[in-house]
Amino acid sequence: MNRLVVLDLPGGPEFVTALRRVWDDGDAAFVLDQRLPRPAAERLLASMRPALIRSANGETGLEGSIPVEQGDAVVVATSGTSGVPKGAVHTHAPIAASAQATSGRLGVRDDDH
Repeated sequence: MNRLVVLDLPGGPEFVTALRRVWDDGDAAFVLDQRLPRPAAERLLASMRPALIRSANGETGLEGSIPVEQGDAVVVATSGTSGVPKGAVHTHAPIAASAQATSGRLGVRDDDH
């Protein structure tokens, strides 16, 4: 069963490593905005119902999670204008296509860092 894993981490190398781990495990990531006030973050997590939170303090498993589908890569919260925010799912294929198109447009080469 594929899980929704929250990444409650600031941007940087640790975030990239954590995201790669999520995808290598076949799971989908939900990136928690570090700027959210704690009550808002807790409401958002309750709405998304993830299985696991990865933060700088380690991992926390959660009960009552909703599984994600094979191939799901990222779940993004909607604005919630019509009520509780819902998760918009993005799969690996369009994310890869976007990265390839962006890299092509920018002229990124295999030896770029």
